[in-house]
Amino acid sequence: MELHEERSEDYRSEPDHSPLENEAGIPESEGSEEDSRISGKVKRTASRVAGSVSSVVKQALVARDHVLMVRVNDEALDRINDLKDAGLFKSRSEAAAYLIAEGIEVKRELFERIGERIRQIQDLRQELRSLAGESGIGSAISDDGDTKTD
Repeated sequence: MELHEERSEDYRSEPDHSPLENEAGIPESEGSEEDSRISGKVKRTASRVAGSVSSVVKQALVARDHVLMVRVNDEALDRINDLKDAGLFKSRSEAAAYLIAEGIEVKRELFERIGERIRQIQDLRQELRSLAGESGIGSAISDDGDTKTD
């Protein structure tokens, strides 16, 4: 019995040698200048990332004037729900709007090329309408390219 008590006392009297942890739960060594410098960089980076996410979320939600109904697959729904459940968005609608805006941003170059091709097609259609009008068949074609029915 005394042996057990000695162990208890020894255990209680032992100093805690576990590493210190900063607010992020990252172990720090005592007094290390290099560790403090690294820890500061990590904290600043985490703060910038949090600020960036907040800024991107706000930008994605600005000027949402149009309603769109869309069908999504299971994975897309899971990701939308994840964003809402994490508290990043108030609704699935906001999360979906964010993901759409991010997709457009990531594929910006593709959308610019598509836009240029659409402008070329519109110019060609206008040219064809002009030719048709000169030959007398233009009155049967509306401005949007559809055949008029009277």
